[in-house]
Amino acid sequence: MSPAEADPGPRTTGASPFAGSIVALPTPFAHDAVDLAALDRLVQHQTAARTHGVTVGGTTGEGWSLNLDETVQITSRVVAAAGRPSGRELHVVGQVTEVDSRRAAQLAEQMVHSGVEGLLVGVPPLVQPGEVGVLRHLERVFERLPWTVPVALLNEPSRTGTDLTIEITERASREFEFVCAHCEGVGFPGRARRLARDSFLDVLSGDDRMLGPYLRSGAIGAVNVVGNLVPGEVRALFESGDDERDSRERALGPLIDALRAGPHPVPLKETLGLLGAIDCEVRAPLVPLGATELGELRTVLELARLLVPERAHG
Repeated sequence: MSPAEADPGPRTTGASPFAGSIVALPTPFAHDAVDLAALDRLVQHQTAARTHGVTVGGTTGEGWSLNLDETVQITSRVVAAAGRPSGRELHVVGQVTEVDSRRAAQLAEQMVHSGVEGLLVGVPPLVQPGEVGVLRHLERVFERLPWTVPVALLNEPSRTGTDLTIEITERASREFEFVCAHCEGVGFPGRARRLARDSFLDVLSGDDRMLGPYLRSGAIGAVNVVGNLVPGEVRALFESGDDERDSRERALGPLIDALRAGPHPVPLKETLGLLGAIDCEVRAPLVPLGATELGELRTVLELARLLVPERAHG
C-alpha cells in the first residue's frame, strides 16, 4: 500500500503546520534522562502564548544525542501536551537531521506515528552527498512514511557542509509530493523571494536574525529559538503591520544575540535555567557556559525584564 493510499485523512487544524512562529523546543534533561514534566511546562508556555507551532528534535532539541526510544517518548509527550489545552491549535513538527538515511527514515516514520503534523527534513550532515545523494536520502525517508505528511526541507549549510540550492529544492518538490516548503537557515532573503515568487513552495526562515527580512521577502513562517523566551512577542511579529513589525524586530535583537553566546542550544538552556523553567543540563560534548558568558547573559535578561536582578531580592 502506498503512503497516499494509507493516508487516514487531514491531521492538522486546517492551517499549514509551517505558518507563523514555529518555536524550536529544547529537550530538558535531569541526570541524563529526559525531564518530561519540564517538557510539559515548555509546551504549556507556548500554548498560553498562542504560538503557532513547535518543533521537536533537531539541533535545538539535541536530537543528535537522542536514541529512537527517547525521540518517540519526547514526540508523543509534546503531541499530547499540545493537544490537551489547545485542541491541537499548536502544531507539532518533527525535525529529522540524521547522517544515516536508514536512521532518518526510521526516525521520520516513528515521529509521524507519534502524531506530528509535519516534518522538517535536513540534508545529511558531514557527508556532503551532492544533489543525487540528497534526493536519494529524501527518497529513503519518504518511502517509510505511513501516509502523506507535509515536509519542509531544511537548509543549514554551516552545519551540514551542503547547500540545499534552489535547483535541488525545486527538483525535490517535483519528484516528491511530500515536499511543500523550504526552510532557509542562512541569510539569503533573495533566495526566499525567488522561491516564494517562482515556485509553489512555502518559505520559512530558519535564522532568528533574519525574521524581518524573510517576512518581507514572502516567508509564511519561521522556525525560531527566541520564541522560547518571548513567544507572544514573536507571534505578534507575524501578526503586525510593516511599521510595527520593524520595531518589534529591533526589540528582539538583544535577546537573539544573547542566545548566540555559545554553542547552540547551551545559551538557551542556561537562560531557561535562570528563569526556573528547566534544568540547564546538556549532553556531551556540549558544556555549560563559563562565568563571564553567564554573567553577560544574566545582564541581557535583566535589561529585557525577564529576570529580576539578584540585588532586588535583598
